[in-house]
Amino acid sequence: MFLQDNQCTQEDIGAHFDLDKGRIARNLSELEEKGLVRRLINEKNKRQKFVSLTVRGSQVLEEIHRISGRWDEICFAGFTEEERGQQQDYLRRIAENAIEYKHRVGECTYGKQSD
Repeated sequence: MFLQDNQCTQEDIGAHFDLDKGRIARNLSELEEKGLVRRLINEKNKRQKFVSLTVRGSQVLEEIHRISGRWDEICFAGFTEEERGQQQDYLRRIAENAIEYKHRVGECTYGKQSD
C-alpha cells in the first residue's frame, strides 16, 4: 500500500485514489475532525503534509478489513482461488479503464456523451 512507515503525504493519497488536492484536503479534514487521522507539516517542505492514522483510525481500519474479509467469504463461497483471482483482475482492469477515461475526457458528466 502507499503507506510507508505508517505515514504518507496528501499527494500520495491523491495519486493512489486519483483524486484532486482539494477533495483530498476536505476528506482528510473530516477524518481529522473524527480523530481518525493526524496531519503534520513536513519541516523540510512546509507546503507538504504527512498523514498518519491515529490509534482510533487504525482500530477502524482493522474493523473494516475484518468486515470486508467476512463479506468476501460470503460472496465467494464456492469459488476457487483461481476464480477469485480472475474476478479481482477484472475489477482492477475495469477501474483502470474508468481512470483512463476520466483522464482522457475529464470529469465524468452523467447523461452526456463526450466520447
